[in-house]
Amino acid sequence: MRYHPKDFLEITKTLLKLINQHGSDLIGKFAVLTISKVRIREIHL
Repeated sequence: MRYHPKDFLEITKTLLKLINQHGSDLIGKFAVLTISKVRIREIHL
């Protein structure tokens, strides 16, 4: 699964909106984990 920079930007914006709406540390941690996994996959590919 490949992410284009534009898609990555949209995902990041959506996650930031969710974090701002809920102000939840849990959502923030989940977002960081998801982004880290995507970056790790890109490095391995």
